[in-house]
Amino acid sequence: MLRPARLRDRLCLQAVASTADLRVGRTASLASQATAGQSVTCAGRRCRELVSRARVVARCALRIPPARFECDVRQTRAVTTGPRRAASAESRGLGGPIRRWTRARPADVIDLFVYVVVLNLAIEYTPSVISESFSLSLLTAALLKIALELVILLKTQIITRLRAADTRRAKLAAAGSLWVVAAGSKLVVLELVDLVFGDAVSLGGFISVTLLVVALLVSRAAVRRLLSDTATVA
Repeated sequence: MLRPARLRDRLCLQAVASTADLRVGRTASLASQATAGQSVTCAGRRCRELVSRARVVARCALRIPPARFECDVRQTRAVTTGPRRAASAESRGLGGPIRRWTRARPADVIDLFVYVVVLNLAIEYTPSVISESFSLSLLTAALLKIALELVILLKTQIITRLRAADTRRAKLAAAGSLWVVAAGSKLVVLELVDLVFGDAVSLGGFISVTLLVVALLVSRAAVRRLLSDTATVA
């Protein structure tokens, strides 16, 4: 069933075509009734031109104007796609902060993937490191990422104080603080994993978690260096 606007346009075009046909018939009658002094050739040429114009108008009468059709299609799309655009805008609004964070800190995302790989390798080849599922290993890697970033930040501050220290006493204090943080961070990681995941995840004892943390940090530095060298070459 045609829309009212399209039906009106088609009726108007059909009226134009019928008017053109009447003009053609009238011109033909005038040409047949031409006086002897008029040129029959000019009248026939005029008649053929009007016939060709009438045919063009008749062909256009059977079509819908492109501008009108495009306008109707755009209006239909706007009506049908309005709720979808609103839903997609809401979904983008919900995922906006996460996307902005991942785009602003791609190195942290890569570190998380590295931690997941190293942790699952430790789970596979080390009997003391246990995780009941891959989802728990992923969450454990995220927890280790947060904890190790805090430890690295604290160590950086202590090393800065150690380099800026002028007296031997200050240097000894900074070195002792660095040793305490390096040793105590492993115990903090063990307690944190046990508090969050309970018996579902186990990183073993002090030695196993120390080796795991060293492997995580070495792998993290190696992957970052590899990617930075690749970017420099590119």
